[in-house]
Amino acid sequence: MLPIYTVGNWYWILLTSAILPFIANLGDFAFSAIKRHFEIKDYSKILGPHGGILDRLDSTIFGAMALMILVQVISNNWKLYA
Repeated sequence: MLPIYTVGNWYWILLTSAILPFIANLGDFAFSAIKRHFEIKDYSKILGPHGGILDRLDSTIFGAMALMILVQVISNNWKLYA
């Protein structure tokens, strides 16, 4: 478990829970914009009508990156550098 995410530091859990859904939607919008730009309907044919595997993971990719950055920034006392 990460030391910043404990019951005593409940405000970090609340902040993370508030930010991640917006970042996940941003990821979905970003990958949809890429598909529109290149006029692609589906990323692959593996999942057929679902838009491909990347369409299932787009929110997760952005959410994981945002969580990694948020944890690093909080752990470094809000400094953007080490």
